[in-house]
Amino acid sequence: MSLNEQGRILLILDAFDEMATGAEESEVISNFREIKTLICPRSQVVLTCRTHFFKNQDQLYKVHTGTSLYKELDTKLAAHTLYYLAPFTDEDITILAHKYAPDQATEYLQTIRSTYNLEELSKQPILLDMILKSVPTVLARSKLVTPANLYRSYTSFWLDRDDWRTKMSHQQRGYLMEQLAIFFQMNGITEIHFSKLPRFIRQKFPGLSTFRELDYFEADVRTCTFLIRDPVGNYSFVHRSFCEYFAAVCAVNLLLQGKWPEKLWKGRGRLPDTWVSPETAQFAMDVVDRNDGFHILLAYAYGPTRDGALLLNVLRIYSHSQRPEHKKLFDSVYYHSVKKKLDGVDFKRDIVVLANKHHTEHWKEIGKETEEWMKIKAGSPALHKKFWISRAKKKKEQEQKN
Repeated sequence: MSLNEQGRILLILDAFDEMATGAEESEVISNFREIKTLICPRSQVVLTCRTHFFKNQDQLYKVHTGTSLYKELDTKLAAHTLYYLAPFTDEDITILAHKYAPDQATEYLQTIRSTYNLEELSKQPILLDMILKSVPTVLARSKLVTPANLYRSYTSFWLDRDDWRTKMSHQQRGYLMEQLAIFFQMNGITEIHFSKLPRFIRQKFPGLSTFRELDYFEADVRTCTFLIRDPVGNYSFVHRSFCEYFAAVCAVNLLLQGKWPEKLWKGRGRLPDTWVSPETAQFAMDVVDRNDGFHILLAYAYGPTRDGALLLNVLRIYSHSQRPEHKKLFDSVYYHSVKKKLDGVDFKRDIVVLANKHHTEHWKEIGKETEEWMKIKAGSPALHKKFWISRAKKKKEQEQKN
């Protein structure tokens, strides 16, 4: 302590936001009382904290001024100054990549610079750390590194990282991020005010029975997820790409289950597919491929499904693809439109517009395949399974010939 009193030692207290395991102000005050014991006229103390630990800028400045909630910190004992860390530069990123993995640095940097938004995300220290940790995992799993694989790896890493100090489980925080992301994109917004977070949480977790539980959950959302805060208390995703990724995961889960809930879009004056951006579509297609689920989506077009909102979303996603196998979706729907078999389907006009724009010259051939599938669909599940096995076998034989 004598070195501290003489000002001959620098005390760095990192991550104040990780000290409080709950949301109550009493815990924050208690932590500040502990810090206060280190402060004397000549002491040098650096305290770091993510700004989104505080609900708004006013609450942040209470730390600086020593008033209200944080009056425990006596400003007469020491001068206080707030500083913000600047993002990493390209040079910083290169240096750190070589320090982290000298032998693989070139490969890692190439992956970062060639994958959607990773280069921009890597300018934030915590994200660069996660990217460098996730790239080896993804490269080991597959020769094909997709944005969805990378985002899945390091979002999972981040959720795991905070498990020790949250009341919400890994799965609960991931689920809430998916719900918030699809809510943002369906409504054409990018942020939510902290005063609206409790209501949103209650809607998604109706089992919360006490205000204390809600406070803990609300604090976890603000501090242990993928949100950042602006000076007036609006929370948004740390980067737009996180919103796009989580929205895609949420949407694919719904589509593979064969449902697109009306509550997501009805009454908002927007079409049910307006959440689909080119970037979100790419994430969604990657997620479908990872789950080997394209044949399920193809079945909606082969039907065609009577759920127009669901079919429209599938077509909108794959309208951003140039892969030949994906064009079968549009060939089948175009065939149905020519045969006048889309009558009574919701959003028929929008569905037909997409089918007209993206079908190929093979639409008649696909149409015959569609009719064969329809006959089998009306039969037993065993015949349905046999049909898909047969199609997979034919595809494999054709690939071998080519």
